Amino acid sequence: MLSKRLQTLVNLISSGDFVAADIGTDHGLLPINLIKNKIVKKVYAVDINVKPLKIAEKNIQKHNFQKEIPTILSDGLAFTTQISDEIEYCFLAGLGSGTILEILNKDNDKIKNYLICSNTEIEQIRKFTIAKNYFIQYESFFIDQKHRYWLIWINKQKSAKKLENIFLGDFKWFEQNLEYKIYLENQIQFLEKIFLKIENDEDAKLKLFNKIKQMKEYVQLWN
Repeated sequence: MLSKRLQTLVNLISSGDFVAADIGTDHGLLPINLIKNKIVKKVYAVDINVKPLKIAEKNIQKHNFQKEIPTILSDGLAFTTQISDEIEYCFLAGLGSGTILEILNKDNDKIKNYLICSNTEIEQIRKFTIAKNYFIQYESFFIDQKHRYWLIWINKQKSAKKLENIFLGDFKWFEQNLEYKIYLENQIQFLEKIFLKIENDEDAKLKLFNKIKQMKEYVQLWN
């Protein structure tokens, strides 16, 4: 059974004759689920570390999915230069946004969609999307086993639409998401305490003041 984090990603995509890739596959649970439920025809299970990849291989063998789930030892997307498949869905789940951005530096035309689940805020990933003129198809925020996750689906079709809020995300994705509202309210309280402690740095104080102001205005959208 998949975690809420992984199941949320799987629920977004349509079944079809697609190839997917799971970067940082760990024990291979996501690829196994995708093949077992006939959501895609093939999944590359990719990891930079040998130990989890060996565990993934054993799990894949238990289900006799070796043909449908090739395992690859690779640093992020480096392996894509060695394959002929086009990747409809590239999963990046459970990593921090900094690490994800390093992986996205090797973005290439073989990949059509990124389904990203980060355990840190994704403002920089939004900026990457805008710089590439890609389309944000969906965003979400949720709690899984007391951990916070930001989800973003990047469709690589070119976009003419301007992103409304790079810092916090377009509100249309979050208007029914009370978990995100509570998270922002807690962040505001946390940042206000920091603001009161800042001395002799007016630039830092002004920057933090403006950040808190933006967050408060965003939270007001739920009212």
